[in-house]
Amino acid sequence: MGNFESYWKKKFEESAKFSQNFQMSISSKVAMNELRRVFTIFLEKYWNDKYKTILDIGCGPGNYFDIYQKFNLDITGLDFSPQQLEPVKQKFPDAKLIAGRVEETDFNHKFDVISIIGVIQTVDEPEIFLRRVKDLLNDNGLVLMTYSNRVALYPKIGNARYLYLYSLEEAKIQLKKYFDILEYKRVYYFPSVLNVFRKLFYPIQIPLLNHSFMFVLK
Repeated sequence: MGNFESYWKKKFEESAKFSQNFQMSISSKVAMNELRRVFTIFLEKYWNDKYKTILDIGCGPGNYFDIYQKFNLDITGLDFSPQQLEPVKQKFPDAKLIAGRVEETDFNHKFDVISIIGVIQTVDEPEIFLRRVKDLLNDNGLVLMTYSNRVALYPKIGNARYLYLYSLEEAKIQLKKYFDILEYKRVYYFPSVLNVFRKLFYPIQIPLLNHSFMFVLK
């Protein structure tokens, strides 16, 4: 296991223990609520009644599983930290949970929807990762995926170590090798010091404050 993967495994295990006893900070709640809101809008907009299965890559503590349940999707959650999956087993006992990397995991079927939130910046070989995602997607299936913005303020003042950050154009170029981009949206959320300005800045297209891009792909 490489140093970077070891780093993230340790961070996710620490996060799993921490989250069992502590509610998310205000800034984390703002970020999560905004990502969930955009995710739900996109899933509703591009929903197909034939969709039955979803794979959540990097599912962590299952922050989106309740949304999947509302769409009556059979859930498979994948995360390389077993500790992250422990609380999910209790809260969502019907979900299939797998500890591992998508590049190294064998599945016995493809998926109608694949969710990849906050993952690509931690992947050591993104081209191999995206090819694997494409192989796991059913015909006419849907991918909802985020990229962290390379020119945003937030990643540069945080403590996270990212392998890759992308501008909007860089993300588009990479994704177009494997998918059709149906739509994307800039997602704005801020660290605590800027939360008080959220309502003021939100409608303005300021790249510095645009933390992520969420894409809808097929």
